Amino acid sequence: MDYIFFIYGLAFILLWSIVYQFSKSEVNIVNWKWLGYFGLIHGIQEWCDLLALSVGDSKLFTEFRLVLLFTSFIALFEFARISSSLIYSKTPSRLIYIPIIFIISLGFFGSLNDVNALIRLTLGFGGASLGAFILYQKSKDFPTYKKYLQKIALVLFLYGIFGGTITPETTFLQNILISHQEFLDTFNFPVQLIRAISATTVAILVWLLWYKIYFEKSRPPLKQTTQNIIQNHIHSYFIKIYNSTNKIHPQTES
Repeated sequence: MDYIFFIYGLAFILLWSIVYQFSKSEVNIVNWKWLGYFGLIHGIQEWCDLLALSVGDSKLFTEFRLVLLFTSFIALFEFARISSSLIYSKTPSRLIYIPIIFIISLGFFGSLNDVNALIRLTLGFGGASLGAFILYQKSKDFPTYKKYLQKIALVLFLYGIFGGTITPETTFLQNILISHQEFLDTFNFPVQLIRAISATTVAILVWLLWYKIYFEKSRPPLKQTTQNIIQNHIHSYFIKIYNSTNKIHPQTES
């Protein structure tokens, strides 16, 4: 599990570093900045989980990690909320957080695991699903980048499913949500593995999109470059023939 948490956290940190550069883009696809904040905070949170698993846990450290989880998914939800203004004429009000926080607060009647589960279900699954929908819709406005945006949307939605609906074992949500242990018992591998793969895939896809926007635009087309090389070779060949002919038949003065 240690290496899974390490890769899981690293993938999100890399996502943040890529998105940080991408957020400076003049191509206004979505609000990448908030997706980067999500990656940074969630990556730190996963490494804190790794630390708790390796060194040991405490109630205070559990609460700290829960705050990180909440903050990271707030950033993910903000990514979706703010980016929605690029599709619709108006950004949804921040008042949308009032019912969400109310639902999350119900978890305190159970345990911290219940709070964790409700954070994942409302902000995690909700933010990832809405973000995926917005990316898919925006892909229609950018035909050149369509396949990248749609793939990012698909993987982000899958992450929302495995990251938002599969949770630690809860007190009063156990009949609704699948727990980490139930998933492990059923499939013989931890759900964190799928989350790590999803995070890594999103990071790679965002990097490929960034590469296409920034580097391929500045690079001359391959066909044109090859054509120029062939023309130069042909030109050099005839120059050599011409020079050789002059050496064999030098011009004489009259």
